[in-house]
Amino acid sequence: MVRKIKVIRHKRKIPTKKRPVTVINHEREIPKSVRKAIVNDYLQELRTDLKKKGRVAIKDVGVMRLQRMKAKKGGKKMYSHLLKREIITKPKPACKRVKFRASKSLKDIL
Repeated sequence: MVRKIKVIRHKRKIPTKKRPVTVINHEREIPKSVRKAIVNDYLQELRTDLKKKGRVAIKDVGVMRLQRMKAKKGGKKMYSHLLKREIITKPKPACKRVKFRASKSLKDIL
């Protein structure tokens, strides 16, 4: 007997770079090209600080931290209770992941 797995996908809007550009426009009359440059420069600055220091704190928002993930060996046999059969794990290389921790003021708002 084969069980069907029901996958529930939520349709929620994911914020993009377009959103801050439009928010800046509502507050001040600045040309679109300048607004895009401001947002791109800010994001680039976040990336470089994160790569150099490994940690970026944004006041009243939270802390972004670079987390190093270890490599995982593959070939391990495991039993999947969801699929009801034995599976063999695949190897995963070492990588870096950005972890975000919200500040207390942001948690209070939400």
